[in-house]
This record gives sequence, C-alpha cells and structure tokens, in this order.
Amino acid sequence: MMFTTQILDLCSPLDCDKAAKLLLEGELVAIPTETVYGLAADAQNKEAINKIFEVKQRPSTHPLIVHIADVLELKKWALDIPEIAYALAKAYWPGPLTIVLKKAANVGAEISGGLETIAIRVPNQPKLLEMMKQHDLALVAPSANPHKKLSPTKADHVYKSLYGRIPAVLDGGVCAVGLESTILDLTQENPIILRKGPITKDDLEKILGCCVIDPSSHSIPSPGNMHLHYQPYTKSYLVQKSEFENKIEENLDEPVGFLHYSFYKSLAHHPYAIKLEEIKENYASALYSSLHHLDSLNLKAIYIEAPPSQPSWAAVEDRLVKATN
Repeated sequence: MMFTTQILDLCSPLDCDKAAKLLLEGELVAIPTETVYGLAADAQNKEAINKIFEVKQRPSTHPLIVHIADVLELKKWALDIPEIAYALAKAYWPGPLTIVLKKAANVGAEISGGLETIAIRVPNQPKLLEMMKQHDLALVAPSANPHKKLSPTKADHVYKSLYGRIPAVLDGGVCAVGLESTILDLTQENPIILRKGPITKDDLEKILGCCVIDPSSHSIPSPGNMHLHYQPYTKSYLVQKSEFENKIEENLDEPVGFLHYSFYKSLAHHPYAIKLEEIKENYASALYSSLHHLDSLNLKAIYIEAPPSQPSWAAVEDRLVKATN
C-alpha cells in the first residue's frame, strides 16, 4: 500500500493524537527518541508489527525492542524480573538502555524473533512518553530506515528513505544522543552486552556492582547484531589516523567525502569534508546526520577517520566498523 507520507509535529497535541490514532488503527508511524527515529507499531497488534518487517525488509527472526512509557509496565511484558533490572531502570530510564528479560506469555514470536526473551526500554522523549501514556500504548520500534542502512536522526532522513511506505513521521527534531541504545542481556549467568551503546560497561558495573561481560562478538540474536549494518549507500572506508592524511592527498581533487575529527588544513574548506567534534557525545550525536549528508552527494567514496581507541568510544567504533565492512 502506498501512502502520501505526512510530517506531524511532536509539539502539537493534535498531531500527537493523529499519530496515536494511526498506531491504534494498526498503521506504522516513525517516532522520535533520544537515540534514533524508530519505526513504531502498536506492540499489541501482531498485524501491525508484521508490517515493520515488510517496510524495512528486515528478517522476521530479528528481535524487536518494545518501548514502554513507565517502568511499572515491565510486568506486562516480562517474567522473573531480577532486582538488578529495577536498579538499572532507576539509574538509566528514561534513557538509552535496553534490557533483555524472560518474556511474558502474551509476547508473540513476531516481537521476540522466536526467542523466549524480550528486549525493552523507556525512551527519553518526554512528549512521546506523554502520548504513549495518554493512549495506553506500548510500541515496538526498530530504527526507521531500510534494513542495514544508516539510522535516521532527523525526521527528514525518515521522510526521504520511507516516503510512500508509511503514513506519517512524527517530527521531534534532532535526536540528542544519535546512537542506538546499549542492549544488556539479564537472562544469562552474568549480564552481557549484546550491543554497545551510549551506556558503557563501566557505567553498568558501577550500578550493578558486578562484572558485566562485553564480548567483541557474540552469536545471540539481537538488534544491530550483524556484520554489516548502519551502512551508507556510498562505499565507505574506515581509515586509521596515521593513514588518513594519505587518503586526503590521493583523493583531494576527486568527488570523495571525508569525515574526520582531527584538524587537517587541506580539508578546512573542502566541499565534501565534515569535521566532527572531539568530544565523544557531540561526535556521536552528529555522526549519522553527517553520513546522511555525505551519502546524498553522489560521491565515489567516503573516508572516515577512525575514532580514538578508547572504551568510551566503543559504541562509535562499533557503528563505523559495521558501516564500512
């Protein structure tokens, strides 16, 4: 089914009611969160959820994250909830932390990817939470983009990539965090990070008082757990800082994009170069938007200066590695 996709305003109560009505009628609406824009469906509507896989061209065995409006709703979706889940919720919800728990009996395979677990979080977007509470909505909402492509951090990113395939995008401005949430599995013997994100291993261990496993790779099905993901359409390369300047010299007069955080005099006025900030949080919030811009320029390639090899930058590095393999 083709739609004339409309842009709705998150700051407009009338538009929020329109978005909620569409969701309750079984349609998909792109919603803003603090991480990225999500392609939302009513979490209690199986037919609506199945539309997500069709629109995104996403494998149906890939689990979805359920977004709830309040920690009190956890018991509707999960069983045998450990106390550490509530400790994490107190510290980081609303916020960019998804926890994996044993799923309740009412959670269908279309949400869990056929697993006996559920991924769940409370997004840090107050007006969205207000809409969800007012209309008693829980939402499944993977990133609002074609499968494996760049995640959207602006309504315009969604509009360009999914126009005609969904009825509405709820515009809440630029996503403040700009990277997908950390996913932490609490169903294993020890807590294990399934997707690196804004909340780090050190952050989690300070709250839990125990070791959190942060493997370089794993085989547990999880959102974002693919070798290739978050990719621009333009072929992109992750280049170590020691080699980045060589790539500049080799391609300075070519239609090639450069994304960097160090200062390079030769790129100061380059039409296809974007310098991001050296502060990790600011870099992360601008990363996808910058890649979207370069990807729109019909360039031959994009060269990305590798970020610092530090634990606090692990989520950024994870996204860039998956975007450039």
